Amino acid sequence: MSPTRILALALLLALAVAAPAAAKSPAGAVRRAVAPLGGAVAVQVTDATKGRTVLALRARRVQPLASTTKILTAAAVLRREWAQAIATYVLVPRPFAGSVVTGDLYLRGGGDPTLGEPQLARLADDLAWLDEITGSVVGDEALFDAVRTGPGGDGVFDPELGGPLSALAYDRGAQAPGGPVQVDPARAAAARLDDLLEARGVVIHGVPRAGVTPPGALGIGLAVSLLHPMLRQMLTVSDDWTAEILTKRLAAAQARPGTTAAGAAIVAREAAALGAPVTLADGSGLDPRNRGTAAGLVSVLVKNRRQPVFRRGLARPGRGTLRGRMGSGPARRRCRGKTGTLPSGGVSNLAGLCKGRNGHLYAFAVLVRGRDTTKARRAQDRVARALAAAR
Repeated sequence: MSPTRILALALLLALAVAAPAAAKSPAGAVRRAVAPLGGAVAVQVTDATKGRTVLALRARRVQPLASTTKILTAAAVLRREWAQAIATYVLVPRPFAGSVVTGDLYLRGGGDPTLGEPQLARLADDLAWLDEITGSVVGDEALFDAVRTGPGGDGVFDPELGGPLSALAYDRGAQAPGGPVQVDPARAAAARLDDLLEARGVVIHGVPRAGVTPPGALGIGLAVSLLHPMLRQMLTVSDDWTAEILTKRLAAAQARPGTTAAGAAIVAREAAALGAPVTLADGSGLDPRNRGTAAGLVSVLVKNRRQPVFRRGLARPGRGTLRGRMGSGPARRRCRGKTGTLPSGGVSNLAGLCKGRNGHLYAFAVLVRGRDTTKARRAQDRVARALAAAR
């Protein structure tokens, strides 16, 4: 066979191999997936491996973010020096010596949304050497302001939030394991530590209450909770209460007391620095005034894709907020995402990461407004399946 014919055959073989790949373009598959939604959908898909846009449809249109706001909150928290752990402290007035606390013992909250029986039990074990407290166990929540809800609530109680916002909330504001939410979460946390200390033989004369730690108090106990489980809880199951606690914690690290407004402003500044200009009223997405773009969400996803705790916090299909979604195909193994839904406004969002069969990592956001949320979810799932199947 002549060299010319060999070259021609080689070119034909190359075209034959390339043709199927072109026919399965992620861009075309994504377009078809969202076509039934018409102009109600905004889409951004970026090939993070190649650093290029695959598809952008109305990607810079500003619309409600709903709980995809939590992607931005997680990114902002992870950019902070304290983002490895949050501590709860036990302090006593000076001077202090021996095993008797003359006066009150203070339980000072650090804004730990996972504070519960394990942490307080460890503190009680560590303090079991005490014989007596002549005053009370006092719960200190002064790290945050006293507003118990996000800006959409009445400031006192919001059942949708899942608990009262406080820098010191045992078991989301309870006084006993699994008990009802208390009006005063700081006093309730103090009451639980009081019970645990008394069970270990410490004599306490006063009644648990809320208060503020005096200046110069001496630290004698510390309970530390790792931040990673908090972010997984916030992202995987879309925990609004955890998101709002962490939002106030962001603010409190700069100025006390920490407020939702100040924390949301920090999240917005960090999001802008990551390529996502947004308007935020809170850190959870409960407030419909939280607004941004599909392009912005994808920018944040791309820039945080190598953060293990961020990536693992996004729900897998079949778990968390993606339970019952995307079927049993490649997307179930290859995709992770964060949902965002406001049923009253017809808002249904999905943003996340999918690894294609070609080995490329795709970041995507599909934001829908003014449509039936069930129809929107089906289209979003088709997008994820298309990206997971990309060759």
